Amino acid sequence: MKNKPNVKNIPAKRTWKKIIFDRDVCNEELLLSLLEANDRVATLEFDDRIEAIFPIEERERLFESFEPFTEKLHLSGAILSENDIADENWRLNWQKYYHRVDLENGISIRPYWEAPNSDAELEIAIKPGMAFGTGTHETTQLTLLFLKKYLRPGMSVLDAGCGNGILSIAALKVGAKSVDCWDIDPNVEENFREQMVLNKISEHFSFHIGEATALKSYDYDLILSNIERKPNLRLLQSATENHSPALIIFAGILTDEYEIFADAVLNYGREIVETMTQNEWIAIVVK
Repeated sequence: MKNKPNVKNIPAKRTWKKIIFDRDVCNEELLLSLLEANDRVATLEFDDRIEAIFPIEERERLFESFEPFTEKLHLSGAILSENDIADENWRLNWQKYYHRVDLENGISIRPYWEAPNSDAELEIAIKPGMAFGTGTHETTQLTLLFLKKYLRPGMSVLDAGCGNGILSIAALKVGAKSVDCWDIDPNVEENFREQMVLNKISEHFSFHIGEATALKSYDYDLILSNIERKPNLRLLQSATENHSPALIIFAGILTDEYEIFADAVLNYGREIVETMTQNEWIAIVVK
């Protein structure tokens, strides 16, 4: 195996699709970026191949995300196999690969089966589930770093695309007065609430299923938007048209997409405060 599986989503019992890509044929760096940006895909890397495992109903959305990059991806001839697979105990299988992640500024994310990090200023315990956000992905890490820098105690926060709640948990632990947590996928709720219990959080948050990019009001102090570029652009538009005073942290954007996004920010009369990159990903703070 080339390196540890990047399994940011640990599947629960359901029907799965498994696609194996030949890493010598495809543009492996771009392919991995797109797979890892999808909050429903588990990705495993081996010396000669990349395996993607996801709910069977996710296939259409996954391949739609490939379309803008068709020429660069080189997928023709790169798909070695595509099969439906029986359920496996992914959660237990992944425990041998997933360990504590320590970031800058004293942020630590640990699986619940490991001991707490006594040196951490901000520690989040995670029970890996179906939702995005175990702390291993660059977009999550970038958002956490900006969150810790810009969030002040007493702020009201919107977590747009909250997944399993890792960013909401961080915001509440840093001192947010309240966090409204939105996600379009009802399957994340059980794991989201598990994470809250695991981190001993029982109040000052609300969970909603729906489209956070189409709210009637964005009257928040801080918005966290770790989603894909297109919904990020919709949120930027909605927040601006509703005269939101919020500082917004956008993540889930590839560095190749930065100019498109930056132009949109300027066109809406807003200002880029700061950016931060990690590998091929960029996070953008907008006011």
